[in-house]
Amino acid sequence: MSRKLNIKNILNGILNSFISRNNDVNGYWGIGKIYTLMINKKVNEVEIDLINKNISPKEEEFYYRISCYSQILFDKLKGKDVDGNFLKSVKIIASCNNLNVDKRLLNTIYLKIIAIDVNNKEYAIQNVVSCRKYDPKSELKSTRTYEN
Repeated sequence: MSRKLNIKNILNGILNSFISRNNDVNGYWGIGKIYTLMINKKVNEVEIDLINKNISPKEEEFYYRISCYSQILFDKLKGKDVDGNFLKSVKIIASCNNLNVDKRLLNTIYLKIIAIDVNNKEYAIQNVVSCRKYDPKSELKSTRTYEN
């Protein structure tokens, strides 16, 4: 398979895993927690940098999961014989048009993962998900334990 297809397949897998209900932050669905971050910080976009392991706006509770996804990215690249230094940027961007603080209403979150290689070629995958603001009173907390 070509390097381009390998990279796009890896990005697709990471984005779909990121959207999954199995992606939790301190026991709650990661996307719901990201949406809550948007509301709390009054921003319409959250950017996660998988190369530098950062999130903007900054929020400590996400760093462990970001580190995990960064490791997954590099493991998958290595598994497909793609040099980890070939990609100079890999970012997951979550955005929404309207911040709806009503916990009962769903809001549309647009998600994309964008990678840029050393030749400035861009690879992008997009998806859309609906979610509510995270609410620990109405959600079941995951019983998984993490090392953080």
